[in-house]
Amino acid sequence: ASRNGKFDLEKTAGLLAGYEARCPLNDQEKGQLKLFMEYAAVAGSVWRFRQYNIRYPSTRMADTYRELSSLADQMHGMPGDEFMKLF
Repeated sequence: ASRNGKFDLEKTAGLLAGYEARCPLNDQEKGQLKLFMEYAAVAGSVWRFRQYNIRYPSTRMADTYRELSSLADQMHGMPGDEFMKLF
């Protein structure tokens, strides 16, 4: 979850709380979640780049991959103990 192009811990904590109310995460899943979130942002970024720069070029959408790329970078740079505060 992000706000104004920045990873938002508060929004993410709310999302996780809602998810865990229905399906609690075990410690192993919690420990891997940061990595999976980073991967999801990278994968989405690659998809957007391919979609809007190669397959269906669009000057309006061409740079939208940068938003997810930035979120992946922010996630990558976040210390694990800071991420675990979400739980």
